[in-house]
Amino acid sequence: RRHFWIPKPKEAKMQSGFEHLVYYPVNYYSYVFAECIARSVWEEYFADDPFSDKARKAVRTLFMYDGTQSTADMMTELLGPNALLEVGDGYAPSPDSYMKASGLR
Repeated sequence: RRHFWIPKPKEAKMQSGFEHLVYYPVNYYSYVFAECIARSVWEEYFADDPFSDKARKAVRTLFMYDGTQSTADMMTELLGPNALLEVGDGYAPSPDSYMKASGLR
């Protein structure tokens, strides 16, 4: 209230503060990261026939590890060595499938 002339309602925290400027980009880009991976997996295994033997084996592979293998290792196994690109200290998914599905390529 000291720096804002209207009393701040409890449910309006984000609208009257600056927290969303810090956390929003992290949430947004983690969503885009996941969507890039999901679109790559869909294109590779499910687009032609989601009930094929190839698709079934892909799903089985994903669930078989039950969190015991890193995302980078699983994606490399499913999509090949070019699935993730090394960027700095981490990885970024290949944007090809995402851009194609979004009409950007």
